[in-house]
Amino acid sequence: MELTINQALKKGVEAHKAGQLQEADRYYTAILKTHPKHPDANHNIGLIAVELGQTIDSLPFFEMAIKVNPKIVQYWLSYINALIKLDRIYEAEAAFSEAINKGIKEKDIYQINQKLDKLTKNSNKSSQSRLPFEKEMKILKNFHSQGQFELALNEATNLLSRYPNSVVLRKIIGSINSDLGKFDEAIKEYSKYVTKVYRMR
Repeated sequence: MELTINQALKKGVEAHKAGQLQEADRYYTAILKTHPKHPDANHNIGLIAVELGQTIDSLPFFEMAIKVNPKIVQYWLSYINALIKLDRIYEAEAAFSEAINKGIKEKDIYQINQKLDKLTKNSNKSSQSRLPFEKEMKILKNFHSQGQFELALNEATNLLSRYPNSVVLRKIIGSINSDLGKFDEAIKEYSKYVTKVYRMR
C-alpha cells in the first residue's frame, strides 16, 4: 500500500532517530519526488547531509525549507549551523539578520543568537563580527519602528563603531538611509553588506 506524505515523513523521522540514515533518506527523497518543496523533508535531508560530512550539500535543502516556511526556528538553526561548519561566518550572521526580518519571535531570536554564539566560540573569526546584544538592538528597533529614523541612524552608527564587522548593522543602516531618502548612502551600505556576506564564499 502506498504511503501518504505524512506516513512517509513519520517513517523517515523514525529511521532518522534510530540512526538509519539511508532508510530515512529513502523516505525523504520519495516525498521530494512528488513534493519537491516539502519543508520538513528538505530540512531533514539537509540534516542527513551534515551528519554524513557533506555539509555543503545541505545548504540548498535548508534554504528551500526556509523559503517555504521561514517561521520555523529549527530551519534557521540548522542553516546557520551548516554555514558555520563551512567557516562562512559572515553568511551565518546574514542569515541571522534575515531570520529577524522574516518575523522570528524575540525569544526565538535569542535562541538563535545563543546557538550562533556557541557555534562561533572556537571560530578564528573576530567576536566583533557578531550582532550587538539584544537590548542594544531593541533600542535601535524601537526608534526605527516609531519612525524616528535620524535617531535610529545615530544609534546604528554608534553600534557599528563597536561592532565594525557586523553585516547585520550594515544592512540596517542601509535600510534606514533608504527610509530617509538618502539613497546614495543606502547603496554604499548595501554594497558593503553584500561584499562582507560573499567574502567567505
